[in-house]
Amino acid sequence: MASMFSIRKGERWQAALFAALIVFFEVLITAKFWGLFADYDDRAWLNFMRNFRMSGFDPITYSVLTHWHQGYDALRHPLLAFMMYPLYGLNQLLWWMTGANCCQLIMDIVLTFCGFYSCIFLHRILHRTMGVSTPAAFLLTCLFLFSAYIIVAMIVPDHFCLSLFLLMLTLSLSAEKIKKEQSFGIRQSVILFVVTSGVTLSNGALVLLMLLFTNGRAFFHRRYFVGAVFIPALIMGLLAFGMGRVTMHHKSNKGLVKNEMKWTNNKLDRTDILRENFFGESMQFHRKHLLGDVLSGRPAVEKYTTPWNYVSEAVVLLLLAGGLWMGCRKRLMWLAAAIMAFNIILHVLIGFAADECYIMASHWLFTLPIIIGHLFTGNRRQLAALPLLMLTTVDLWLLCWNMPLLYRYLTWPLKIV
Repeated sequence: MASMFSIRKGERWQAALFAALIVFFEVLITAKFWGLFADYDDRAWLNFMRNFRMSGFDPITYSVLTHWHQGYDALRHPLLAFMMYPLYGLNQLLWWMTGANCCQLIMDIVLTFCGFYSCIFLHRILHRTMGVSTPAAFLLTCLFLFSAYIIVAMIVPDHFCLSLFLLMLTLSLSAEKIKKEQSFGIRQSVILFVVTSGVTLSNGALVLLMLLFTNGRAFFHRRYFVGAVFIPALIMGLLAFGMGRVTMHHKSNKGLVKNEMKWTNNKLDRTDILRENFFGESMQFHRKHLLGDVLSGRPAVEKYTTPWNYVSEAVVLLLLAGGLWMGCRKRLMWLAAAIMAFNIILHVLIGFAADECYIMASHWLFTLPIIIGHLFTGNRRQLAALPLLMLTTVDLWLLCWNMPLLYRYLTWPLKIV
């Protein structure tokens, strides 16, 4: 595990660029709200909540680190509040030593670490495991990092960046084992499943997909399936429902399910959701209602104001189709496709959070570079000039479209009441 977090010589310049972009926006969001948190009181929190509008993301973690409580939806995030308790203790110590609430600085470190290593793990999967050339691997990682709701997830005090990091860590291990024709053991599988599903319960299904594609038929061997799949899944499910009942004042399990189903929307046009929200807003901000919340006036489906956004999306889908075709015999490609399909089924077909599924981009968007990366592997490198040009163009478009909009949004003045 220690070697996974050491930066190798051949990836230092890429790592420096990834870190610079993440830290730049971390500094902006911290500078915007630092005055409200440093000298903290109840009015400061009210002013913060009046100004914090980052789409559907919630700043619950700032609250948990300031005054620890089970602030998360326990059914969906059963262990997250307990994972934050040591950070709450650290914040209390710093508060006592400095007289300032340092919850923002603590989360900055956590988010920067998780976002940075998510990029590093993705780059290693592409370059070291798949054999993609260094320039192509860098451009594919930039396609991920420059996407609108990836860079936002890396700076907002919500759970998504933590989920992203754990998913990328598991996928990195899975990709390496697939390459070496190895399998996950029971203990390692249980740890990865419990920690990841403890942060976000639905992501446990993605971990199980990774275990399935890595272990193959051995996944269904009785000893492994019972010890690494059935029992941990049963325990986490019962724990989530039990904690959910406690935090919802002892309501029945039927009430819990009904409460979660309120986020399911089946009235929206699925083509619009796929085009504008899932593949659209996830990667490119809509200029109108920038980072608006569907609970505060943003339409469920927003149209782009320029055709170039749709051209960029079409180019990405063409690259995706090419990667699916070229990687059709690769197990890693099918694993990435299965993760994407799971999220399409959940958000587009079933309609869970369909009107804001873009904030879930960190649960699946890392699969795009992996699938597209199969255009640049093996003997196809000399035939990849056109895909490489298309990829470079999309990267530049995302950089020039998303980053100025995010910068402008984070530098708008606060409204203090």
